[in-house]
Amino acid sequence: MSSAMLEVAKALQSNNHNQALALVKKVNKTSRSYNSLTVEAGLWRAKQKTDKALALFKASLDFCENDQQRYLAHKDLGDCYIKTGELELGQEHLTRSLAINGGAANAEARMALGKLHIRRRHDFAQAEACFKPLLALNDYHIKASLLLLDYGFEFGLIEPVESYLTKLLNHLFELKENEQSVLLSRLSKLGADRLEPVLTRLLGQYGVTPVLTVWQAQLAFLQKNFDDVLTLLTDELMAQLPSWFVKSFVYELQAKCQDKVGQYPQAFAAYELMNKEMALKANPDLVKYDDYKALLKFANTQHLEVEPDSHRKICFFIGFPRSGTTLIENFLDSQSEVVTLDEQPALKTTARAFDRLGKVYPRDLHKLTKEDKTELRKIYFAEAAKSITLDEHDLLVDKLPIGTMHLPLILTLFPEAKILFSLRHPLDVCLSCYFQQFLDTAELRHFNKLETTFKRYRDIFDLYGLYKEKFDFACHYVKYEDLVADKVSELAKLGQFLDIDITSLEHSPVDDKKIVNSASTYQVKEGLYSSSVYRWKNYQEYIQPYRHLVEKFITEFDYQ
Repeated sequence: MSSAMLEVAKALQSNNHNQALALVKKVNKTSRSYNSLTVEAGLWRAKQKTDKALALFKASLDFCENDQQRYLAHKDLGDCYIKTGELELGQEHLTRSLAINGGAANAEARMALGKLHIRRRHDFAQAEACFKPLLALNDYHIKASLLLLDYGFEFGLIEPVESYLTKLLNHLFELKENEQSVLLSRLSKLGADRLEPVLTRLLGQYGVTPVLTVWQAQLAFLQKNFDDVLTLLTDELMAQLPSWFVKSFVYELQAKCQDKVGQYPQAFAAYELMNKEMALKANPDLVKYDDYKALLKFANTQHLEVEPDSHRKICFFIGFPRSGTTLIENFLDSQSEVVTLDEQPALKTTARAFDRLGKVYPRDLHKLTKEDKTELRKIYFAEAAKSITLDEHDLLVDKLPIGTMHLPLILTLFPEAKILFSLRHPLDVCLSCYFQQFLDTAELRHFNKLETTFKRYRDIFDLYGLYKEKFDFACHYVKYEDLVADKVSELAKLGQFLDIDITSLEHSPVDDKKIVNSASTYQVKEGLYSSSVYRWKNYQEYIQPYRHLVEKFITEFDYQ
């Protein structure tokens, strides 16, 4: 190690990262090496400067002297690409890393690849094969089983979920406290009857702890004992929770119960705390993957020329998050001739595939050749096939609320597709989005603040209005409030639009055995309920400053 790098090492040992960064930057200006490049990259990554870290990790590949350095370089690149949302490149580099070293020393790369499989919703068998070597490692078999359990939940696969639940429950007291908490969270998605016996076992073994108290509160919530929840979730409890516990979950649970018992000011305050917690963990790199501005520019400057196609029957179910799409999708999923794609990335993956064709999305939508469109359709259906089995005679319903923004892509590739649009009172939608814990994505990151939630709603519906002016397409609207008021009539209209027999659909209950893995999990289990209609009236004073942002849509959609 050079004398200059020895100084860098001393600065790192003293936790003086700013000094270490200044020193290693000087080194890399004159005498780069694998070590110097990866040290600087790691320091930039710690500062959340992922783009700078990425460039340095790329450069380090040219300085690798052995396989150990190569597999570590590819692992670091994979981690960075995942951080920036470039998932295909992340998968590529993690796979390369494991090809060089697939053993225990590189288990973290396998874990990262497994998590990426979950995020990209790849075939379960493929994921299980990826995780299999970890199941034989003492330090990883529980983590791997938890990941596979999550995978089963992602796909709504009951058999794998039950299989890995059984394996984990057989090792219940070997799990660390945070792993037990993850297991309890998954059991709670299956209902109170699955959560209660396991929680009772843990309480018998460890007694009452802050973490188990939270899950006692969750059990009480599932049993609709809302006052008991509020008794358990005290400020003292919050202060006692370990740092790894997701406190935004506790604030949300508290807020939901306060809302249920009519404590609206307290509920709103708890939702504010939930969103502050979530904002602290938001990934700043995701902002550049929001396609809104590019799509707005396209709609203002370009025209679409679409040709009729004869491809398989398909419907795109769009709208805005928290507008009732999940509930309607579950009604449709009960039909034998309908296959639903539930908020999976087929459309977004297709958009990201433009670079393979030497084109930029969405700028070059109008430049796609017939061959380009054929290739992009193949990519779309290949991505969809990772999660569903589709017969050529089935109607595919792709439910993706954020797909509203990508309507030009839909119309270009699938000009004969049916467009189904879910509507709900704009104030209820905005409030519900703000009251919900979403994954941290480019599309959903706006919902951590009430003002940006309202602005996002305005922007998306302004964009949709522009689409209606510029592009020719037919659309069927389903109002959540109308569905609550007269389910049979609204479903009859829906069946007529989709050309399906709705006789059984009218009476189809929500399948209690189905794993609903979306922001609407508990609402779907409850079914249609009127308390969610005009809920905004309980929070008027908080949303009044932003109402003007969506007022025109309240009028346009014939709401109060």
